[in-house]
Amino acid sequence: MAADLSGSSGTGSEAISLPLYNTQGALQPEELPNDIDILKLWYHKREPVRDKIRRFRDAIRSHTDEGGNPHDIARMNGAVNPKLLSAWQMGVQFGPYMEYLQTISKKLRYLEYLLHWMLVSCSPSKWKFLKSYPHHRDQRVARTNVSIIDYNSSGSMTASRFRDCQGLHKALSATCHDTDVRLIVVEDLSRYVVETLGSQFQIDPVFFLSHISGYLPQNDPYHYVAPPDINMTAQQRSHLSVEFPRARWFANEAEFDAAEFESGRFNVLRRLDSDRSRKGLQSDFFGRGSSVSLGSGKISFWWKGAAQGEPVTGLVLVDPTVSTGTLLWGGRGLFELSPSIDTIRSMGEHALPDPTSSLFEEAVYWSCRLSKDDLITVKNDPRALVMPMLKVVVAEWLSAFKYMSNMVGVVDRSLDTPKWGKKPTDYDGLLQKMRPWRRNMHHYQWMIKDAFTILFSHGTETPHRPPTAAYVGQLHKRGLQGLRHDFEQLKERIDYLQMRIERLWDTSSNALAAEDSRRAFRANQNNAGQVLISILATIFLPLNFATSFLSMSSDFSIRNTTFWLFFAINFPLLGLTALIVVVAFPAWRDSIRRTLGTLFQRMRKEL
Repeated sequence: MAADLSGSSGTGSEAISLPLYNTQGALQPEELPNDIDILKLWYHKREPVRDKIRRFRDAIRSHTDEGGNPHDIARMNGAVNPKLLSAWQMGVQFGPYMEYLQTISKKLRYLEYLLHWMLVSCSPSKWKFLKSYPHHRDQRVARTNVSIIDYNSSGSMTASRFRDCQGLHKALSATCHDTDVRLIVVEDLSRYVVETLGSQFQIDPVFFLSHISGYLPQNDPYHYVAPPDINMTAQQRSHLSVEFPRARWFANEAEFDAAEFESGRFNVLRRLDSDRSRKGLQSDFFGRGSSVSLGSGKISFWWKGAAQGEPVTGLVLVDPTVSTGTLLWGGRGLFELSPSIDTIRSMGEHALPDPTSSLFEEAVYWSCRLSKDDLITVKNDPRALVMPMLKVVVAEWLSAFKYMSNMVGVVDRSLDTPKWGKKPTDYDGLLQKMRPWRRNMHHYQWMIKDAFTILFSHGTETPHRPPTAAYVGQLHKRGLQGLRHDFEQLKERIDYLQMRIERLWDTSSNALAAEDSRRAFRANQNNAGQVLISILATIFLPLNFATSFLSMSSDFSIRNTTFWLFFAINFPLLGLTALIVVVAFPAWRDSIRRTLGTLFQRMRKEL
């Protein structure tokens, strides 16, 4: 879907007029919801925020300057404002699954967020924008992009694509003839899709709840975070979610702006620049004006074993993919051997996946290539159906690690350049570049550790052996355990990368501290001269006073009495001044002591 960044907008019942400017700079009236307080922002941010709200409309993302306060929909105890809840429910017909959610969410408060998400059709915090565009809300509610892949015992496969929920409901309600395994791949989520799939398969609501949100900070009073499961409970669940970064290269800011608009149109919450490292690490390494973002990604998988008259069923939820930007390093590699010359001659380019395809298309492509042996494994362990997508997840992690390792190397090499470090801003700039990754590295570590625990805690533990080719080949025959070694390598890579970042951070911090010490030493030397001047001024102050008081001239031979009186007055006055300075100003006393000590040391060295 191409990004539409036109300036048209709708109107709402609650709006106020604010001055907005079009692309030519002319002042034009535009209506914004009155619960968006632009005046709380810094003055230099107000005009860009107004322009972005006008262009993005309901594609504004939460937890941003233009998104406003995401907490304003809930009270301090987490309860949603009743007026907002009434507005969300207006005109909504509750299906069986929504009625089920409405009942159990009265006791399980964290499930309220899923119910409210279905009512609004996206994150409830975006209601302030979405309420002005009812046609956009209708599109979000009915959004459907689902592929059903059926496999039979002979190894043949049929795939069907559905763009409307009526056809999807009809296909799911039909009897599965000669189908041993069924995989359902879903891109994004919507109210109709959740209602159809949830009521058809009686899916645990925690499965959908864990997929719709993907932000790192979880500090809202609103109940939209499922409480963590203990390991015993997690092993009893028939669903899992795996988070991963999605590295993407953008040639210029216009491409990133268009991608940000598209990500705001997703029903699920996904940040395009999840760790805020894009601007800090923007350089000429990938081309002038280009940048790389590490977005947040997530796949969720639900499974059900074979029952009487029903096949083994798996449901995979994948994130949408923006149309602008490209994957790093020319895209992902193949998860199988390269096709032979004869295969290319007979099938042409159709024998290879499209490197520019979306995550949904990749999931469908690799899921359609399951072999007979894979299907036998799936019948014994339905979780093996998610193997194709887990390979994509591992590939995404490897691409992100390669990019992060290269950028850490670039920053590390900059320390060895002759001109680096001569300016104090060099150290501050380096720390600013490393701060996002250093802050979020523990999040990435927990993502990998959680995925490892979720994926490999259900099966039996395999003994640790050297990663020989024969051993890896045996693991491949065991289904999901074939990826165990890959995830172990991911844990080793993230630990090594964190060690490099910490070492670079310590080196920069020590260099910055040493530079601060040198600047402080030079400042102390300058202060010593200033203190000496202050001492001389203090000494000559009473002398100058006596000279003025006695109206003395430069001809001392005229008045010998005045000359004698000058010394008789100044010596006691000078002693009294020194005593007042020493007693009343301890800081001066210490400074004088240090200065005199420094002067005596210099005199000894010269002698």
